[in-house]
Amino acid sequence: SYFTHISTSIEELQVTNSINVYAVEGGMVVVGVNYGELISVYNSIGGLVEQTMVSGDKTFVPLSTSGLYVVQISRFNTKIVVR
Repeated sequence: SYFTHISTSIEELQVTNSINVYAVEGGMVVVGVNYGELISVYNSIGGLVEQTMVSGDKTFVPLSTSGLYVVQISRFNTKIVVR
């Protein structure tokens, strides 16, 4: 093989996805996000329904109606159903 060793300035790359979003009564909880990150929640037709800043280990986001929501936190996106 021509390339026996490729050198870069990156010593180690770790990709972890430790963000957890789950529904609770009256809204949802977000865990594993850095302090000060912006959480944006959109309804199923793309309307922004809630925005909040992460203020601790667990952040509660109130949602007044049940339904499907898209949660955006920096580059992380997920869907959640609140009943």
